Amino acid sequence: MHEYGVAKDILDNILEEARKHNARVVKEVVLDVGSLTMLNPEQLLFCLQAVSGDTIAENMKINLNMLPIKIKCGNGHVSEIKDSMGGDVFRFVTALECPVCGERAGVISGRELILKEITAE
Repeated sequence: MHEYGVAKDILDNILEEARKHNARVVKEVVLDVGSLTMLNPEQLLFCLQAVSGDTIAENMKINLNMLPIKIKCGNGHVSEIKDSMGGDVFRFVTALECPVCGERAGVISGRELILKEITAE
């Protein structure tokens, strides 16, 4: 489970920013997580809550936004790959094939892990 290590790194960044602004308590954070990070959202939330114990972020609210996978082919088609397309969403990504025209495509988003917002006092 790599979520624990990722959660620890996220918390380190949260605490570093809080220190820079002389915060006494972290109230809330917003995270954007791309689907290709292979992070399980429930496990990541659990790990963030676990590692934040006994810190100024102990009772912070965590808002986790899962970002879709987007690919673009040589013909300029930009497609959002989601579960609703039927079958394995990673089929399109591993083949790097445009679901519209079948041309080769490249990933343009879905690998992000962004600490988007920190609310602190």
